[in-house]
Amino acid sequence: MRTVPGPIERLSDACTQHAMLWVLCVACGHAVRLDPRKLMAFNGDVTLRDLGQRLRCDRCKSRARPAIVPSPHGWRTR
Repeated sequence: MRTVPGPIERLSDACTQHAMLWVLCVACGHAVRLDPRKLMAFNGDVTLRDLGQRLRCDRCKSRARPAIVPSPHGWRTR
């Protein structure tokens, strides 16, 4: 039986669905694809909303709330 994945609200949800995260700075438009496993190592299992409050743009150094979008193309599995 095939199961339908639920919504990604926490970093652990992204990890179980093997989804990478696109983070877009709303101030300058800079985008980066991040691995939720690495984010969990530093931030713990937080919601994507709480994660957005902790992130800062590498390009413009803005702390404006970024847009965080799960990517349907996850990391490679063996």
